[in-house]
Amino acid sequence: MVRPGTSAADYAADLVGLARAHHSRAASGLGAPPVVQRVEALLADRVPVPPSPGRKLALTGVLGLLAVGLGLPPGTRTAPAAAVAAGAPADLQAIVDAEASRVATEWSAESVAIVVVDVASQRVVSVGTVGDAAAERRRGSGSVLKPFVALAALQAGVAPDNMPALLEVSDNPGFVDIAEAVGPTRLIASYTTWGLPVSSEATATELALGQVPTSTRELALAYARLPEHPHGPELIQALTRVVEGPRGTGRAAATAGVRVAGKTGTAVASDAPTAPMLASFVGVFPAEAPRWAVAVQVAARGSNLWGGKVAAPAFSRVAAQLP
Repeated sequence: MVRPGTSAADYAADLVGLARAHHSRAASGLGAPPVVQRVEALLADRVPVPPSPGRKLALTGVLGLLAVGLGLPPGTRTAPAAAVAAGAPADLQAIVDAEASRVATEWSAESVAIVVVDVASQRVVSVGTVGDAAAERRRGSGSVLKPFVALAALQAGVAPDNMPALLEVSDNPGFVDIAEAVGPTRLIASYTTWGLPVSSEATATELALGQVPTSTRELALAYARLPEHPHGPELIQALTRVVEGPRGTGRAAATAGVRVAGKTGTAVASDAPTAPMLASFVGVFPAEAPRWAVAVQVAARGSNLWGGKVAAPAFSRVAAQLP
């Protein structure tokens, strides 16, 4: 039972203490379990903020799971304390919340998640959600994962010369061929390196087509790390074709005054027969020297719910308000 007036952060801090005490009794000297370490990391970054009127916003990170599973009060959420320090607008959280609400209304979405990461610090500076723990829910995200297949191919020296063109149009057969050339073992290791843990039984086809579960937060953080990879600049340049190319699937993500590099994704959110579609766009900008990574994922029902149609315009509207 949550005490009246208890903030989400205070409650999570109590949970950390309880978990540490339990762990100490069960396995003295082994240190805090990973879930405790992750909650502590989240607490270090975030402060409580008032709830948005009329909406239940789940806590981000592990706190989002706590909000759903442990009955925190509706309307509870956390916002990064580092947003202003990172150079973001002071009202960034309001911008992201408003965009999440707009997209949810426009597409009658079951859930919306928008995550903004400061590339330099690798810190999440804003999360806007509609739907419980939307930014943390791991779902098959589709073609937004193709850039990581491309990186593995570049690293292995098996990337075809036309790979930028394949990215531009999100060519599925072409990427299955690339994934098979790299091999599932190397692809699984590559995914894991990028903070995208996948099953050791995942096939090359599943990895090529993004038929593995990832969360919006994981995607945003993985894209934020692209510039640090030896082949990152080459890949980022190729991803500009998704937005700028004549056949690019992400042309709606184009943002005035800045070059965007990113990737669309369209997938069924899960294996359930009644699962909604998941439309995604994840990108970095400015492409020449990325400062921000933004991931947008929208789960909705209907036809033609493409990532380039549903998520890419939302990305552009958020990107247009970042310096």
